[in-house]
Amino acid sequence: MLGKKRNQSIVHPRQIAMYLTRKLTELSLPQIGQAFDRDHSTVIHSSEKIQNDIKSNTKLQAIISELENKIKPY
Repeated sequence: MLGKKRNQSIVHPRQIAMYLTRKLTELSLPQIGQAFDRDHSTVIHSSEKIQNDIKSNTKLQAIISELENKIKPY
């Protein structure tokens, strides 16, 4: 996920990871971008894309919800 590859099988999970990192942590956009070896604008794009996709994709909604429940300490 940290590599430079842009094929969809890697990009989508990376976007989800950035979305969750932004949602569940207090890290700044540059800090998240640095963690993924990306620019802060990529973090913004990824977060917005996943937010929009969640609205119309119930399967993605369920996946995100499941991941959040596994990650959250409570």
